[in-house]
Amino acid sequence: MIKSANIQSGLMLTVLSLIVLFLGWIILPRLATPFPLLQFNFTLLFFYLVNLFVLLQFLKGKKQQDKKKAVVLTFSAIALKFFLYLIFIISYYLITKKLTMEFILSFFILYLTFTIFSVWRLLNDLNIKE
Repeated sequence: MIKSANIQSGLMLTVLSLIVLFLGWIILPRLATPFPLLQFNFTLLFFYLVNLFVLLQFLKGKKQQDKKKAVVLTFSAIALKFFLYLIFIISYYLITKKLTMEFILSFFILYLTFTIFSVWRLLNDLNIKE
């Protein structure tokens, strides 16, 4: 059964992705050396799917009675996220035979955006107060 916290987190991630998509469509064509929108869209879709998986794994672990299992689920999802990003960059390089500054910059911005969202969501779900 899908709970409202899962739906809310998924919707927030979807809204964030749509905002980044529209900003990318506006900003990227105006650069001195434009980054191809197809590559940006594919990279954004990859980030969205990976972060959705990590978020769902965290929420699944949060429901666990065994705290050890919850921690293992969360850390394994975060480790998998790192390796998927690494595989993505290596695959991109092998396919295109170059890593342009535009790709590196867009990847870094997407990485920071989705990492900040993930950390904010994790801390929010853990009810950590300042």
